[in-house]
Amino acid sequence: MSGVALGGASLVRATSGSAQASRDSFTLLSGTEHETDGFVIRGENEGPTVLVVGGLHGNETAGYEAAGEIAQWDIESGTLVVIPRANEVAIQRNTRTGENGDLNRQFPTGSQPETELARAIWSVVEEYEPDTVLDLHESQERYDGDDIDGVGQTVFHSDGQEATQDAEDAVNFINNRWIDDSDYHFKLGGFSGPNSEPTGLFVHKAARDAGADAFLVETLSTDVDLSTRIKWHSVITRRISAEELFAGTSSTTTTATQTPEETETPEDTPTETPEETETPEETETPEETETPEETPEPEEPPSATISTTPSDAMNANLEKGTVVELDASGSTAGDSSIVTFEWDLTGDGTTDATGAKTRVKLDACRTFPIILTATDEAGLTDTTEITLSTV
Repeated sequence: MSGVALGGASLVRATSGSAQASRDSFTLLSGTEHETDGFVIRGENEGPTVLVVGGLHGNETAGYEAAGEIAQWDIESGTLVVIPRANEVAIQRNTRTGENGDLNRQFPTGSQPETELARAIWSVVEEYEPDTVLDLHESQERYDGDDIDGVGQTVFHSDGQEATQDAEDAVNFINNRWIDDSDYHFKLGGFSGPNSEPTGLFVHKAARDAGADAFLVETLSTDVDLSTRIKWHSVITRRISAEELFAGTSSTTTTATQTPEETETPEDTPTETPEETETPEETETPEETETPEETPEPEEPPSATISTTPSDAMNANLEKGTVVELDASGSTAGDSSIVTFEWDLTGDGTTDATGAKTRVKLDACRTFPIILTATDEAGLTDTTEITLSTV
């Protein structure tokens, strides 16, 4: 370990792994009451950087608990930087603020942060230059357009088309896939202006001074169990950052340059091969045009099914740590064939495993939505879902 001075704050770093596909950690304000850890996860592929912060307010438990889980993610691309417990003193006290007031009002746009802790957090922004920033919070009341009364169940976003679209996509996704009761649906909100209250917010500075796409995620802290609120934070964060962190690089091979050679062959010898252009049989052969009618089965979508080991896993309250075997081999596709099975093991819309069989470890006390998508050789798909629960 070695100490590095950044932005007037002491940042101590511990590193493991290579520059690619590595996990690093750092400590802000080591040796002080504000000491807190941060984590840096790098994917195997190059990509943008995402910064996630939790715990700016110490009594907003779901935010810092979710950030702690996010710090354990395995990513495919880019860099994920997480500060799960930004305001350790307030977290220990279970209060919104620490001894220096509201930490999330100490990041004025256009000037230095106002306290040592705020400067330490901002030094991470300056070092890693994130493209996307998410700050995870909670509120006791739902948002109704007036942030004085409460801001729960809202994703606030910075200006710009991409940030707006990402926020809207995340809200639509979680409302449609995760929340049955419309009273708990998330809403969209834009950032207040530079001279409008509230000012000094971390995400405002990240957007205006660092040029990041920034998001303030607020869950409702009342009438909703903690595990659900943590999951909402995780799902929204993953949905917003999926393109940056979970999209591996790929190369495309094109044969477009061969097409002109194939179509220009008759033009090279137009008078010597009249049979090629005049023979109707080659283009009118019933067998060629009627092939789709003879094999209509691919037009029928496959039927995806999931079986489990233990067999009663879908109807039982399982113990934390149970490993459940998932089997899709009972899925059918008529006379066609299923070519891919894709498993979403977290319910966030991304593929976590492929193949007819996989397994999931139930490593927390909560519900686990398992989503299977089967695709046949004609490109048709079917999706089915089960829910596993732990006690």
